[in-house]
Amino acid sequence: MYRQDIDLQGDKVSLITQFDRYAIPKLAQEERKESGRGFSKGGNMRKLGTITMIELQFWAQSGDDDAAVMLSQDVSQVEKTRAVRSFFRKHPEYRTSEGAV
Repeated sequence: MYRQDIDLQGDKVSLITQFDRYAIPKLAQEERKESGRGFSKGGNMRKLGTITMIELQFWAQSGDDDAAVMLSQDVSQVEKTRAVRSFFRKHPEYRTSEGAV
């Protein structure tokens, strides 16, 4: 997913962050194969997808309004739910369940 290294050269210290954008979509694809429709045993919850905060912030900074709503503290739960559904429709690579969103 991501890795951080510290580079020390004399008096200079650098923090190097490497991020693999394709790691989470690969994990989501594997989970989708196993979970089917993604419902819990009681059938009252469903996992739609997996995304890290770093990736969500990337999408929000890239202009994805749904990602920005998902990160916002100033919106209702209804708006966040709509944004989550819309985000996973637009970005199926993060989906962990089959079927309609």
